Amino acid sequence: MNSIKNSSQLKSSARKYLSGHYSQVVLAQLFFIAFSALLSMLSATDPTATIVSVVISFVISYICTCNIEILRFGLYRMYMNLCCGYRFSVRDMYYGFFVKTQRPTFLAVLLTSIQYLSMLPFYILLFLYTASKDTFLLTATIISFLIGIFVYYILSLALSQSYFLLLDFPDKPLKEILKLSCWMMKGQKLRLFRLQLSFLPLMFLGILSCGVGLLWVTPYLNTTYTCFHLNLASAKAKE
Repeated sequence: MNSIKNSSQLKSSARKYLSGHYSQVVLAQLFFIAFSALLSMLSATDPTATIVSVVISFVISYICTCNIEILRFGLYRMYMNLCCGYRFSVRDMYYGFFVKTQRPTFLAVLLTSIQYLSMLPFYILLFLYTASKDTFLLTATIISFLIGIFVYYILSLALSQSYFLLLDFPDKPLKEILKLSCWMMKGQKLRLFRLQLSFLPLMFLGILSCGVGLLWVTPYLNTTYTCFHLNLASAKAKE
């Protein structure tokens, strides 16, 4: 019997877990969005700025993104507790900041570094184009953006289970966490990609509602991702 669930089955499980708990997860999601938006404003870059100020802004943006990722780790802990039937609360979001081990912070820094390194050629070319307005640089900037997004997306699929696995195995070295995530996602990347695509209509409707609908869609999506991990972990455990 195939223990791998399809997108419809995962969404059905997510709706079951969310039933009666939507108010709590929506509140947590609202806090996460507000926190992320605040940090994003702090790291905004002036396109006419000098190279020194751009570098400073880049470093601030990197630090802010690391903090957002630590908060995301806590958010995933809340969803894991929800789907596993444990007690959960909005305070779970801040778990990564107060847990004794530094592994969540190190993992957040590592994943943020992968993101920024994937997009580094784009950032450099964008600055050069802004300074010179050269048409060739504009073309190179667009191409580097597309390549960077593609590279980062493929890597993010392979490492998509890292936060969940760190919650499952808090004492396991980060190198093993990353290896385990890549192993689990072998042959599963297309499945996760299809799952993500299936949420696009709901995300579009959420945006049309001036973003208000996203407060309900995003918890649904994150709970479904959590169900994906639990289902995949169960299937891999049988191998």
